[in-house]
Amino acid sequence: MIRNPAHWWRETVAPRLATAMVGNAAWLGSATAINGVFGAIGSAIIARMLGVEDFGVLSLVLSLMTLLTEFSDLGLSSSLTRYGTEAVAKGDVAGFRSLASIVFRWRWALGAIIIFVSFLLLHPLLGSLFTEVDTRIEGYFKISLIGVAFVTIATSLIPVYQCFKAFRAQALLTIGRAGSKLVLILLFVYLLAYTSITWMIVAEILSALVFLVAGYLFLPIRGFRLRTRDRQSEQTIVMFARWIALSQIFAYLATRIDLALIGALSDATGLGLYSAAQKVIGLMTVGVFSYSSILFVEMSSAPSQAVLAMKRKEGMVIVVAMIVGIGLAALLANPLILILFGEKFSGAVPVFQIMCAGLAFTVAAFPTNGTLFARNRSFAFPVMSGASLVILVFSNIFLVPRFGPEGAATAYALGAAVALCVSVGLTLFTRKRGRVVNG
Repeated sequence: MIRNPAHWWRETVAPRLATAMVGNAAWLGSATAINGVFGAIGSAIIARMLGVEDFGVLSLVLSLMTLLTEFSDLGLSSSLTRYGTEAVAKGDVAGFRSLASIVFRWRWALGAIIIFVSFLLLHPLLGSLFTEVDTRIEGYFKISLIGVAFVTIATSLIPVYQCFKAFRAQALLTIGRAGSKLVLILLFVYLLAYTSITWMIVAEILSALVFLVAGYLFLPIRGFRLRTRDRQSEQTIVMFARWIALSQIFAYLATRIDLALIGALSDATGLGLYSAAQKVIGLMTVGVFSYSSILFVEMSSAPSQAVLAMKRKEGMVIVVAMIVGIGLAALLANPLILILFGEKFSGAVPVFQIMCAGLAFTVAAFPTNGTLFARNRSFAFPVMSGASLVILVFSNIFLVPRFGPEGAATAYALGAAVALCVSVGLTLFTRKRGRVVNG
């Protein structure tokens, strides 16, 4: 019973909304914590077996493997999340299938093109970017392209889980992938005594295959037809995705270019230390971004400005809690790094602490980023990521030759701070311009 009609939202809807958001966040957060443990154990084993230099090479291979996979998306998954969530909320299952089929067709075609071009241009690309890395890396990358194919198909299914708010199933899938990878690493290292970079890449490929099979088996809906032709839906996807795609290109370059610049401007030891810190930050980043996916889905389904504002305020509460957690991780950096990677990686401690500041800036931008996403202000995202990329590149060029991996970490933090400022500014600038919710 509503005690005060003027407060109907606060008394009836808000408690259920908060429960749903916190519950979904708890599922993905728990999955991330488990994945973090699995990933940390695997990284520690690999780092100790390979040593600093080979660990840096492997990190470079896996990072660019991830980059190629992400380039097959180019805003398509975000578009499906944005409009697919709205279609599901309206009960338009046929419309959702049409949107999803379009996204699958485009993503898989892009993935095939990227793999083919990467194979042809691999040698000149690596030779121009990573002069400090051994030429064996070319062979490692050719093997990793198999994993790129598996991951491209598997990750295209994730927006389907998000649109149906099947976050529990999504959490279990991610745990399955991380768990299978750890099992394979333990099998190769301790039972079969396979400790080369090649076998670690094979473990990555096989875990991606497990992810793909499980992702398809547990889909909340099937019946997609890749031959579907819906010009209106395709135009909707492309119009929204074009700006997100540009943003993702900038963001992907920003998250990977630091490794390239360290490889070119520093040495293999610096690359290994930075890679160790980035591994831990990467695990934390996956955790905080798992919540951002929930926040974006919830904000995209907001039926009014009042509901959008309420969801943004709820998001801020969780964001503050995550920033506090990042601060605690920075305080515990010394034992954390030494336990995971050993005494040889003690130089990664200050690198990790600086990167924690950058991650805190990134998390602080979630509520305003979600607002821009729900308002269909997709043009704002390439502005943010582009500004961050420019700061990152010039900061790395200036700082890495002088301070090594600590300079690269500082550049990362500066780029994140600039992106936060741009996000807040654009949110304030666009809040009164036109119809913004579900438009």
